Amino acid sequence: VIFASEDIGLDEPFSIYHAQFPVSVIIDHLKGYNNPPLYEIILHYWTKLFGIDPVSVRLLPMIFACLAPIALFFFAKKNFSLFIAFSSSLLLTFSSLMMHYAHDCRVYSLFTLLTVLSVHFFMDAVEGKQNRRLKTAAFIIFSTLLIYAHYFGFFVILFQAFFLLCFKRKSMIKFIGYYFIVLILYLPHLYPFLLRMGDSVSKGTWIDPPTVESLYNALWAFSNFPFVTVACIVLLVATLIKITIRRTLHQNYPLVVFITFWFLFVYLGMFVISFWVPMYIPRYLIFGLPAYYILLGLCLEYLIVNSLYRHLTMLALIICFITTLDYHPDKKQPMAKVVEIIKNHKRPETSVLIYSHDVMTNFSYYYDRKIFSSIDGKNEYKVLDSLLAADRVFSFQSPEELENNKQTLRNEVLYYAAGEHRINSTSPVYQWLSDNLQLEWKKKTGPNWYVLKFKSAN
Repeated sequence: VIFASEDIGLDEPFSIYHAQFPVSVIIDHLKGYNNPPLYEIILHYWTKLFGIDPVSVRLLPMIFACLAPIALFFFAKKNFSLFIAFSSSLLLTFSSLMMHYAHDCRVYSLFTLLTVLSVHFFMDAVEGKQNRRLKTAAFIIFSTLLIYAHYFGFFVILFQAFFLLCFKRKSMIKFIGYYFIVLILYLPHLYPFLLRMGDSVSKGTWIDPPTVESLYNALWAFSNFPFVTVACIVLLVATLIKITIRRTLHQNYPLVVFITFWFLFVYLGMFVISFWVPMYIPRYLIFGLPAYYILLGLCLEYLIVNSLYRHLTMLALIICFITTLDYHPDKKQPMAKVVEIIKNHKRPETSVLIYSHDVMTNFSYYYDRKIFSSIDGKNEYKVLDSLLAADRVFSFQSPEELENNKQTLRNEVLYYAAGEHRINSTSPVYQWLSDNLQLEWKKKTGPNWYVLKFKSAN
């Protein structure tokens, strides 16, 4: 029910649409985006079996999201304690951020799972004496999959290397060999990665640079709710104060430093980097969730010596996560309602204007699933655009485009506007429509979403 309660929206149509292409075409098309191809390739075979309806496509990230706490449990149990294993995996299970991306047909739940698996087998390869070859092979495989899933997977490899440099220098030589194998396996996508990284550094990203408030907002996203966030901050600060006063550290000090660096790199390191290359939004930070939840458990272990009180405190924290969990993530993009209004009012002579091309895949998903699934490997969006245009549905980016295609606007126009700024006097597009056509009605379909009807002034 949850899978289908929210319309497909945001970036989901991008992944679903591209997953319909042959694998070689998926790889070729995604070279121009900030998306390595692994998730869309997996989704390609998934949709071959189960189709592209909302329940089917969202079942895949849900499976990854269910596996992530299990993987975290075994990692924490092996390297810390049963208490840390249960607490961190339960916190991850009831994380609103994780819940959101468990119901979002995008890569982020897979990214989180592969991060935990890469770190797990990294530690096995460092410390393991039994089945070392198998563990090393698993480390290489999951690390390669990680960077094929998301470019930020390279950050995971970075803080693994930091751990080796600080605590396991004798292992550096063999791990250089392992990372070289990973690099060889990544060679087919290395040039697109370097190209996208260069573009992001030189041209910036679509994300605004962070502010100091962004630090609190990130912890809020990690902690579900403001009062839970404050409680977690108190827990972290109290632990830091006790360490400063007593100068005693955890018996597994190197691994604790690794977990701390993992979290701090994601939380503070990416914050600093984002002043040059903005990237500080919750979904890009999601791979720091496992480290954050392990760290909260470690803080309780260090602060509260009495086992009963420690377990009761963690139980209270888990209950806070459960009661503040957002069980129905809202994308705030009711495209099905938009399409329903347009279809109910569209006549053969009506033109439908969509701003901008970015939402055409989402629109076509609900407007006509056959159009959405009509693809041509040589032209990314050409078939979709041409079929919609044949039904008098057009996308545009500027008033100049409207002026150049004025002849297509016969008698009646339905205009879909996403965002308040698209329908006020400061919007050039809205101003052009107001100057050339007469507004008949406006229907609000969601937060800042509208369908407007214009008629010819003639």
